[in-house]
Amino acid sequence: MPQTGIYSEREVKGAKDLVRELIRIARAYRLYSADHPALADMGATLRRRWEEATAAGPMALRFTDRKVLLDEEPVHQSPGNTHEVIPSGLFENGIVGLVLQPGLEADEMRRLAAALAAE
Repeated sequence: MPQTGIYSEREVKGAKDLVRELIRIARAYRLYSADHPALADMGATLRRRWEEATAAGPMALRFTDRKVLLDEEPVHQSPGNTHEVIPSGLFENGIVGLVLQPGLEADEMRRLAAALAAE
C-alpha cells in the first residue's frame, strides 16, 4: 500500500474517519444527556474507528487553529467561518497534539467525548 509520509494511505484514511467520528460525538455530547441511547451507538462506532486507526500502533495527531495533521498530511480542515472543538478549541486551549494509543476503553471514550464537548 502506498505511503504518505511515515503513514500508509490506509492509516491516513483511518485517521480521517476517526477525527470525523470524534467531532460527531463531541457535538452529540453537547446535545444529549450522557445516558442517551444514541451516544452508546456513537461510542461503539468511535471505539471501532479508534481501533482501526491505531491497529498498526500509536498514532500522533497535531493541531493547528484549523487543521488536524497526521505527520504532515491534513486529515481534517475546519471551514474558515466555523469554530470546531477539533481542532480550533483544542489549539486555542494550548493542546497542539495527541498521541492515540490502541485499546480505547469505554470509560476512557466517555470521558474524552465529555471533555471535548465541554470546551
